[in-house]
Amino acid sequence: MCGINLIIDKKVGLDDSIIQRMNESISHRGPDHSNWAQHNFSNQRIYVGNTRLKIIDSHDRANQPLSSKDGQYM
Repeated sequence: MCGINLIIDKKVGLDDSIIQRMNESISHRGPDHSNWAQHNFSNQRIYVGNTRLKIIDSHDRANQPLSSKDGQYM
């Protein structure tokens, strides 16, 4: 089973280590891969974290969070 974390930082003052610690705290839900992404939107910052358990698709191309090739969308 995978895990997902989300932070909406309205003051743009949080440190990146917070989303990393959140992923570490749910690493038991997806020990095969862990990653996070940050997106700046207007006057706020959005963090998305994910842990992954590879069951059906074991390829790394399915690792998340996914983003567009130009990095504009996640």
